[in-house]
Amino acid sequence: MRGNVRILGAPARLARIALTAIVALVLAGVTPASANNKVILFGDSWGALMGSALATQFDLNGHADYDVLNLSIPGSTADAYANNAGGVMDATLAYIVATPEVQYVVISLGGNDMHALYPSQGLNANVLIEADLRVIVDRINAARPGLQILLTGYDILKWDKSNECLLIAYATFQGHVLPWEVNPVYMDYASHLSAISASYANVTYVNEPLGLWGTGQGNPGVPNLLAWSPSSYVASDNLDCVHLSSGGYNQFTAQIYAKYFKPRLGGGTPCGTIAGSGSAAAKSLAMALPVLVPMMVASRLRRRARPS
Repeated sequence: MRGNVRILGAPARLARIALTAIVALVLAGVTPASANNKVILFGDSWGALMGSALATQFDLNGHADYDVLNLSIPGSTADAYANNAGGVMDATLAYIVATPEVQYVVISLGGNDMHALYPSQGLNANVLIEADLRVIVDRINAARPGLQILLTGYDILKWDKSNECLLIAYATFQGHVLPWEVNPVYMDYASHLSAISASYANVTYVNEPLGLWGTGQGNPGVPNLLAWSPSSYVASDNLDCVHLSSGGYNQFTAQIYAKYFKPRLGGGTPCGTIAGSGSAAAKSLAMALPVLVPMMVASRLRRRARPS
């Protein structure tokens, strides 16, 4: 862990609002009224943006008896959770402990750390991320031993989508902007998630060893390192270089479900519609609203943490 803890990629005021909401829920003793099994998702903006899409996958696969509780805070770092910045890890753990129906914890962290630290640290950034994620896993295991933990990782982006993104890539990846120069950095990150998974019986890096990298290219776990993901898969905003489109998150979460949850849960009775108020997507959104800040924060990676 690093001494200076910063939440990157989102205004600090919004992050504090989200954290305050989580703490308020815990202090008020508020837990979801539903007796359904629970999946808690926490982490960064990828987690925030894919929550409803993941919930929809449970509905589509006949498991509307699972609620997805999205506690993600856009801009979060593994470093912030590992160092319990502002009490964020304590609040998240308190919510997990107070919700005995939680069966799975899904973590989306490390992307903001990598983009912030790589300019000065190179591949050592991924070493630091692994160390922080191990602290997070250890804290979850201490609070709820044996709880199943899933690391999602990310997917290949499209850094040439705009001149702005190319400039950010140039600054982030030490002057490199081509896919065969940038993508191996992400594969090194994936190797650290696999190392964590190998160390804990209750932790899985989905579809390891290379996770879901390559999903946007049509080959989850078998990425083409010589190419970017297609334009339709990533956010359309030319200033948002690090997120997927809504369709992209649908693809990504479909693979999370297919590779991780389906083998464990099997099939249920698929819902005829996902638009009703009782759908998993609606439940996820309803439960996330009191907790999450607006989820349209476009991270331009202009704020970069300097390791102490």
